[in-house]
Amino acid sequence: MWYGDISADLLRLFIGKTFRDSTSLLKFTLELQSLMNAGSSGGFENTTWQEGKVTFDLTYQGANRMEVWRHIEMFIEDNTIRRFRSTNPKMNQSVTVE
Repeated sequence: MWYGDISADLLRLFIGKTFRDSTSLLKFTLELQSLMNAGSSGGFENTTWQEGKVTFDLTYQGANRMEVWRHIEMFIEDNTIRRFRSTNPKMNQSVTVE
């Protein structure tokens, strides 16, 4: 699923999806990570839940250590996904999917 940045068409399918509770949102997040990681040699780390946002990093093995390739943010309001943002931390460039 990863080729240059996030798959906007895939993520648009989930914008507006509402979850009954935080447990359902957590399960969804883990399944989404699994789907997004298909075909990638990296992995997701640092999954964090905050008020209004879930964040996680797509990492890869750099020359000397694991490095963050993309920092992903999933913005939540009233248990509903509102948008996604992917940031390349090395280039400080972001893509937002709404």
